[in-house]
Amino acid sequence: MQLIVRRVKKKGASREVAQEAVSGDLIGIGRGSDQAIQIADKRIPLSHSKLSFRNGDLFIQTNSDNSVLVNNEAVRSSRLSVNDVVELAGYQLTVLEGDNGADFILEINLDAQEVQPLQDRFNLKIGDLKFPQRKLSWFFFLTMLFVGLGSPLLGYIVGFDTLRESPLPDDGMWMSGDLHPAHAFTGENCQYCHETPFVSVTDEACLSCHQSTSHHFDQNLVGNSYITGSACQDCHGGHAGEEITREDQELCATCHQDMHGAGYAKSDLRAATDFLENHPSFKVAVNKFSSEGGWSVVRWDQASKEAAVDGSNLIFPHDVHVQQDGINGPDGIEILGCDSCHQVEPGGGNMLDVSMEKHCASCHELTFDPGVPNRYVPHGEPEELIELLKGYYAYEYLQGGVGVGSSALETGAKPRPVRRPGSPTTLSPSTYAVGSDFQGLSQEAIDYVDLKVADAASNLFERQTCAICHAITFDPSESEVPWSVAPVKLTDSWMPKAVFSHDSHENMVCGDCHEAEASSVATDVLMPEIQSCQVCHGGEHAKNLLQSNCLACHGFHYPDQPKMLDSFVFGSDTISDPIADFIQRASAQ
Repeated sequence: MQLIVRRVKKKGASREVAQEAVSGDLIGIGRGSDQAIQIADKRIPLSHSKLSFRNGDLFIQTNSDNSVLVNNEAVRSSRLSVNDVVELAGYQLTVLEGDNGADFILEINLDAQEVQPLQDRFNLKIGDLKFPQRKLSWFFFLTMLFVGLGSPLLGYIVGFDTLRESPLPDDGMWMSGDLHPAHAFTGENCQYCHETPFVSVTDEACLSCHQSTSHHFDQNLVGNSYITGSACQDCHGGHAGEEITREDQELCATCHQDMHGAGYAKSDLRAATDFLENHPSFKVAVNKFSSEGGWSVVRWDQASKEAAVDGSNLIFPHDVHVQQDGINGPDGIEILGCDSCHQVEPGGGNMLDVSMEKHCASCHELTFDPGVPNRYVPHGEPEELIELLKGYYAYEYLQGGVGVGSSALETGAKPRPVRRPGSPTTLSPSTYAVGSDFQGLSQEAIDYVDLKVADAASNLFERQTCAICHAITFDPSESEVPWSVAPVKLTDSWMPKAVFSHDSHENMVCGDCHEAEASSVATDVLMPEIQSCQVCHGGEHAKNLLQSNCLACHGFHYPDQPKMLDSFVFGSDTISDPIADFIQRASAQ
């Protein structure tokens, strides 16, 4: 950028003009000798602002909290056009069209330099008034002492109510401001919180009401002491002029920038001070099952080189179900989307449970016999299914569904009606239930039921239906029910240490965060990584991104931790019966 700086100063009826050429990508303006455009006036900072040239336009950007007037409008940054007037501490800088190869001409009117010496002549100092300064200082000091301290202290002698009704200054002088609406029920009784004069509000006073507040971290892991921010008031305020809850990320960074340095030697948490600049990768909670210990939750770091495995024991390919061409259903091709199975719970936090009956049964029909396609088994345990099959085929036999003798079963001879002697002519499954020992049935009936149940169960557990979605094991040593189905558990919360609302992201497409179309196995973990969130979200001071502090995604008092009231120790005594103490104090006022 090429500029011609033209300095203009009046000399009587004429003008004195000095001109110089200045070039550079950034041209500084200020009082300092290192500034390309120097204005020697003590009212101007050493470095006030900078001029830059981008895409053929001239821009001005002030430093720190400085501002300038551009065409009588106070700004910190602005694009400058020809004939724009910039005013800086009384100096006028006019932007003119450039010539002789210069992009612009900046004309500076230096007449303001003559004003300052004139102003200095009229400065009135307190020493010029001939007042006895020391006596005057003592007078003001004693007056402030009486108004701010002496008079309010009279309340301890005459009573605060009496003092408040008098014209004298009362303890309202000590108020930090109106009470926050959450504390307004205490009225003017400051003693609810301020139990001892000139002593900060204690944690005991806070917990006398806030007895359900939980701890912030695992007490069994790091102990029962808040090494940093130990008092409630370090994070909370009680008056309207204060933040009822601090939300700045600096509060969290006090410990989380160096957990070991803060005193938490047992913690394995990595440093976190800013979501965009310094934040560890996400940790996802996945289920793990073992035959010895049952279900457990494992936290998996997305930055780990080991692949994450969701141990739900379910067989489910997302890519097959959400393919754009659709999937075969009972009534033809069906186009499924994420919301066909996943619905957001009220509040937008997690997803509602996915169940076989609501989301799968319309396509995955639990039929068990090709001869009776309208008959279904319920979605349940193998033992229950076997008992139901026995009952159904015993009922079928007694209703005359087969002929007598094994030859009829093999050749398909026309069955003859058969019923048990002494039984009604019409039976229903509800009036006849067959136990595992088939009491009361002939050997022929038992053989028939065994054959039909074995074939139907084998079809269910091994070839279709159950085997499509579940891991099935077969143990021939188990004579009654040789099949077992691996237990299934879907993850309730993938990121239990974070707070997330789907409602706030409802305008986004599910695939923007979850790559379901590329997942062919149910063991895939489809949670987004931190880079996905950082496309839109930055730290508390981020520019051109959503400014997100720590509490935007994390809670402070965790509901799975014990109550602070139950475990906090104050000195040598714990709080006992806080409600009674509070009521007693309130009734005494």
